[in-house]
Amino acid sequence: MERIKTAVLCVLVALSLALTGWLMLGLEGTPQRPQQTFRLERFEKPEVDLRKVLMPVRVVIHFGGNSHTVLLPGSAGYAGLWDEGLIVRGAFYEVSGRPKEVPLDLKQLRSEAGSIEMLMPARLMFSQWITVWTGYPLAEGPDFEADRFLILTGRNPAVIAWAGAQPSGGEGKGYRFDLKGSSKDFADLIRETREIQKESPRFVEAPAEVNGIPVDRGVLLPAEPVSLPPLAAAREVLPEDQIIQRFFIDRFLVRRIEEKDGAVIYSDGRRGLRLYPSGGIEYSCPSTTQSDSAGEDYLSLLERALSFVASHAGVPAEVFPMGPRAGASVSFGYRIRGIPVVGAEPAIAVCLDSQGVEMYQRCVRIPAVATGPARVLVSAGEALDIVARHWPSVFPGSTARGIKDVYIAYWSLPLAEKQDAFKPVWVIESDGGGRAFVDCRSGAVWGEGKADTGQWTGQGQKPR
Repeated sequence: MERIKTAVLCVLVALSLALTGWLMLGLEGTPQRPQQTFRLERFEKPEVDLRKVLMPVRVVIHFGGNSHTVLLPGSAGYAGLWDEGLIVRGAFYEVSGRPKEVPLDLKQLRSEAGSIEMLMPARLMFSQWITVWTGYPLAEGPDFEADRFLILTGRNPAVIAWAGAQPSGGEGKGYRFDLKGSSKDFADLIRETREIQKESPRFVEAPAEVNGIPVDRGVLLPAEPVSLPPLAAAREVLPEDQIIQRFFIDRFLVRRIEEKDGAVIYSDGRRGLRLYPSGGIEYSCPSTTQSDSAGEDYLSLLERALSFVASHAGVPAEVFPMGPRAGASVSFGYRIRGIPVVGAEPAIAVCLDSQGVEMYQRCVRIPAVATGPARVLVSAGEALDIVARHWPSVFPGSTARGIKDVYIAYWSLPLAEKQDAFKPVWVIESDGGGRAFVDCRSGAVWGEGKADTGQWTGQGQKPR
């Protein structure tokens, strides 16, 4: 009997030591599901690399005339130019002299062979971009907002920066920085673009008008048919106990309520946390004081929001800021193999105040295996034609007059709804800020609306 008691005591002591070690090392008790391909930052020590969060949405190389290619994050060409730091070393480290304000003639600039254009996910001051990329502040010259950059690699090498709100038909102003153009990195940059030219798919500029709807200069369409497989979508599996501990300091004061739809609500009388069966999270903590965060620097807001997300469920590996700034709110999207996920709601939204976070919403779906073979999709040109024919329906009562961007994406449902698959869609952005979506399989089209009530013009139900 004494031997049995001694054995049991040894087992309990060993178990206690193991649990203590796990807690000290920060090991999670709940393993991630095998299909979760997104890397989440550790809860105990969240670290966010702004260089990855703020990398270009896409890189465009202009080969001269009407020949271009579009590189998305994760592609070989994008990795060679951006991930390896070649653009930063070959261009932004080579800036010479003070910038000059110049008129923008983007049609002329984009016709220069070998020029590299970058579309950024946010608008920051130029000095902030330089600090994020190089780790060093801008030494001299005027500061200005920018979210577009064009690197000229020809006879007169230069970097031109501007804010994309300006019309892309040649009007507006930008800032031009001359480049030395004599370094090995600059030569390697030119060599890499020539290699990309041999292998990358071609894009051509869209027509200036489609069914009476004007199209901005610089909107590029794939020259060849695009095939993209539909993907299965799984709910994000998060360790619930650790999540709750992050939101509530004293769990003894927290009430738990189960709703009929399967959602679970936790509340301590001031803070509220709702966990949806879909894997979505909704958190609110009303501020007790008047907030002054609306005037806070956007980069500071971005860093605060990312820090909160990192310690409250983790940061998806391909996260990026999206949309224009709205007060003290920051929205984030994420990509699947370089292709953005879009929907009626942002994937992650954080509203901050001077004391912390007032609101946090999260709905990140995990891509799993493809649900079918890659098929030829509705082309980008056909999508433009469909949207132009349904213009009053998809942009009702708006100030939209023309089309400013076209790109492919995956469609995501609101956080309260279950989703089994990602469906490819063409996204058509208007110059009024609205978006239309065209199902790449059926050609059905709908516009943005509250929640998921956008105008649907296809046959049958809206794609799920």
